[in-house]
Amino acid sequence: MKLVTLLPSATEIIAKLGLEKNLVGVSHECDFPQTVQSLPKLTSSSVNTNLSSAKIHESVLEVVKSAISVYDLDIELLKSLQPDFIITQDLCDVCAVSFDQVEQACQEVLDTDARIISLKPKLLDDIWGDIQNVAEHLSVPEQGHTFLEEVKERINSVKLRLENKNRPKILTIEWIDPIYIGGMWLPEMIDIVGGEVCFAENGKKALSWLTETGVNFTKDQKSKKLHLTQEGGHSHRRIAHVADTTGRAIQDQLIESVLAHPNIHIFEDHIAVDLITSKKMQKCKNHTLQKYQKLRHSHFSTFFKNLVSKLQYRID
Repeated sequence: MKLVTLLPSATEIIAKLGLEKNLVGVSHECDFPQTVQSLPKLTSSSVNTNLSSAKIHESVLEVVKSAISVYDLDIELLKSLQPDFIITQDLCDVCAVSFDQVEQACQEVLDTDARIISLKPKLLDDIWGDIQNVAEHLSVPEQGHTFLEEVKERINSVKLRLENKNRPKILTIEWIDPIYIGGMWLPEMIDIVGGEVCFAENGKKALSWLTETGVNFTKDQKSKKLHLTQEGGHSHRRIAHVADTTGRAIQDQLIESVLAHPNIHIFEDHIAVDLITSKKMQKCKNHTLQKYQKLRHSHFSTFFKNLVSKLQYRID
């Protein structure tokens, strides 16, 4: 049985199922286990990955607008390998080779009845399901079951060790410029390791909160459910929106909520000269705000006196 994997997670799943020896080709991003690095690479990026985060983002958008794939698939190499199974994904066209590319390549160049196993997880339970699905397709269901039991034991062990511990706030960022906050299964992972998720929450909770705040998301006229749209290289409709002005609608509603909050005061046309923190307050013996303000005032007074004296010296 010859296997080809077209994304790193698929390669790691195959290795954990004890089928690494069956691998004949991987993606250009597969680097674990280390032994797979010597295998033929079937994919490459059509975008220059040595650019800045912002430039890569712009390049990807241009590629998507041109209806060109972000990744190239070496069809000739695939033909020479003649795999029995290809493990790929059908979740995001800008994250790895698209399912349509793989399906079309199979129809064009493979002589055997190669089967495509597609991974499509959104939450941890989906990942567990994908692992078992791969194991069953490759006739190693017991290995899949054993692997999942080990994973769940480790998770339970971590949870027990972290009971009654302080939960640090954790922010996950998938992309820097523009910033993409980590979603999907990442909030679940943070919760497991004892963290508190910053910003990113499970979509359902976030949508419920925004709706309660007053954001009027567009609904489907027939079903009256959320009307979902498709974004970028994503292969499915999963984006809630407010017509074509989602950002503006959310921003306006959040501003309205802030203005209505009794404990929030807005000061327009002001400049913040200092941020008071507990660490700074420790410089004052009695830790009072008045003491800190007096200390800071003396520092600013000294600074401005020195500045004025220097300016006078230069003028003279």
